Amino acid sequence: AVDAGAQPGDRRGERAPQARTLTRPWIRILAIFGDLTDCAQGLILNNWAWATLLGLESSGGVEAGRRPAHPGKAGALCDNRGMPSLRLLAISGSLRAQSSNGSLLLAAEALAPEGVEVQIYGALGELPLFNPDLDEDPGPPAVVDLRERIRAADGVIVSSPEYAHGVPGGLKNALDWLVGSGELVEKPVALWNASPASTFAHAALLEILGVMSARLVPEASIAIPLRRGMSAEEIAADAEFAETIRAALAGFSSVAGRSVP
Repeated sequence: AVDAGAQPGDRRGERAPQARTLTRPWIRILAIFGDLTDCAQGLILNNWAWATLLGLESSGGVEAGRRPAHPGKAGALCDNRGMPSLRLLAISGSLRAQSSNGSLLLAAEALAPEGVEVQIYGALGELPLFNPDLDEDPGPPAVVDLRERIRAADGVIVSSPEYAHGVPGGLKNALDWLVGSGELVEKPVALWNASPASTFAHAALLEILGVMSARLVPEASIAIPLRRGMSAEEIAADAEFAETIRAALAGFSSVAGRSVP
């Protein structure tokens, strides 16, 4: 409706056009690749140009320029330019609480440079024994969680000991759950171990991951001769070990298409 007292050319009496709003479901739809949802939200909510283009208004929709509802999560997954960080899922093949391979991965988590996130997977022992009869949608919760974590990662680090010249049963069980679902197909994978003498397990993992069509990353694969009982803090404090670990993490950058400092 127009104000009867308004003069020609005076638009003050006209009803203001309704601003388009973008609700959270639409933000999620824009994130075509579900794993980039948080980064997509961060880009939209923190960039004025995007907000203007999409017609975001503070009334009734998402306020342009404000931080995401979960700034910590989005901030951890996006760097200052709004690009995704390099996210690596680290899996120890040992179930021991004080495993050398587990300590090695914890050291990598502590040494990860800016732009790299190393997430430790600690639920290997919670996976049920592989049984094709149980592998129906959605599947056992622990299996669903593992698959989702691998899908969300830019790369995977597997650090494994050697048992009786072979791959530990818990790790082989986890890999069996991924054969049919395909999360490791073309996924960059690096093999680490805390003893260069673990050659049989290393060779077996190369064979298994090759059959699964994983993308092995030699420049990110390392074998570090840890002393028995070394803690993650001691590993990270060793200059030579720390340099080797940092170089391995940087080795993922060219494969994953990310720039690592």
